[in-house]
Amino acid sequence: MRVDVRRISFVLACLGGVVLVGCGIVPGFFGGATGTLRLMVTDKPFPVEFIDEALVTITRIDVRRSDDGEDAGSDGLGNDDASSDDASDSNGTDDDSEGEGGDFITVFEGEKTVDLLDLRNGRMDVLAETDVPVGHYDQMRLVVTNGRITLTDGRVFDLDVPSGEQTGIKLHFEFEVTDEEPSVLLLDVDLSRAFSAIPSGRIDDVSTIREFRFQPSLAMRLIAMVEAGSIAGRVVDETTVPVSGVMVTAFKGETEITSTVSDDDGTFALVGLPAGTYRVEFSATGFLDTSIEGIEVEAGQTFELGDVVLTPAGP
Repeated sequence: MRVDVRRISFVLACLGGVVLVGCGIVPGFFGGATGTLRLMVTDKPFPVEFIDEALVTITRIDVRRSDDGEDAGSDGLGNDDASSDDASDSNGTDDDSEGEGGDFITVFEGEKTVDLLDLRNGRMDVLAETDVPVGHYDQMRLVVTNGRITLTDGRVFDLDVPSGEQTGIKLHFEFEVTDEEPSVLLLDVDLSRAFSAIPSGRIDDVSTIREFRFQPSLAMRLIAMVEAGSIAGRVVDETTVPVSGVMVTAFKGETEITSTVSDDDGTFALVGLPAGTYRVEFSATGFLDTSIEGIEVEAGQTFELGDVVLTPAGP
């Protein structure tokens, strides 16, 4: 029986973006047509003024082609949960720990270290690209081996992955690979959840940070880019001077979807937003909080907000 395949690409973006191309399966291995899946990763912001470097190392990515295409419970905004799984064989395919669905197919195996601080405001990088069978997929598994935080005061924290996550972080998400258009996925990584500062709470002085807890499984969501749009703009003060370091957060209803911080020139981009109506909130030290409601995001489109003017806070 011939199995159609389609090229699959994985793109990484976090507070910006990174792309690596690698092959876990030889193109044409399955025979028949090929299709493309691209995985991208982006990141929510962190108290970046105290961070020089935030490194994450990924050594393997697997995807699971489901047997029957039934919904595994994704909420449409990303993964419904992230868990770890340790069933793996030496042939690049794994059996699901629950005994449901098909085998896992390895789409990237190697070593890729990404500085999440380089991935801001829609900047992206391809993490992997290879051929996989055309069909319905319901899970992705990433093996993250370690993390490292370097603070502005020179301290370095080398962080091990929790034991329960060492064999892979499983993301439940429904997506299709066809022999027509590339299938593009965005992996959104919340830096503040991946690296939890201790003590927790507001950080005003880098010297108060004692250590970090590294929990990457709590920090990831997947988005099908064909179903997503973006919001972009520039933050300025009342004299039109750009304001950097502004926390920009997108809400769909009462649910926070993603966030970023404005660049040195005041620009920002919120990417990987499922189509719908959004509220965007702006928060920065020395300014009053600002909110814009009723922003309609369409799949494949960017909603341009233009200049967003912040009002200085009173004395």
